Amino acid sequence: AHVHKSDRSLGHDTRKSDVWSLGVTFFEILIGRTPFEYSEGEQFATKADLEKYWERTLRGKWVGTWKMSKGVEKMLRRMILPNADLRCTASDAMADPYWTQPMEAPGHAHSEYDDTGLRGGC
Repeated sequence: AHVHKSDRSLGHDTRKSDVWSLGVTFFEILIGRTPFEYSEGEQFATKADLEKYWERTLRGKWVGTWKMSKGVEKMLRRMILPNADLRCTASDAMADPYWTQPMEAPGHAHSEYDDTGLRGGC
């Protein structure tokens, strides 16, 4: 992806959006749903349901339960930060220690009630 002149003039960097989208997609591949859905197949039948989902997405609030290694979760949290200014770049994600560290033991379970958020950006 590349940044179009109009994107820069609006303060929008499509590369940062691509990182966010890839992070959400990677989460969905690993867990079977997005980080903003309580369960696979969660239905958003009403406008109010969609608004709740959108609010979770905008706040970057991961809900439900998931199981993955600490390393991949930390990388995904850097990729899925709602604030694009704090979100890591594609180069940062590719240089993340997750890709070079020794294999961790099988993942640990988390829920939305865990305090697993990052403090700051990339």
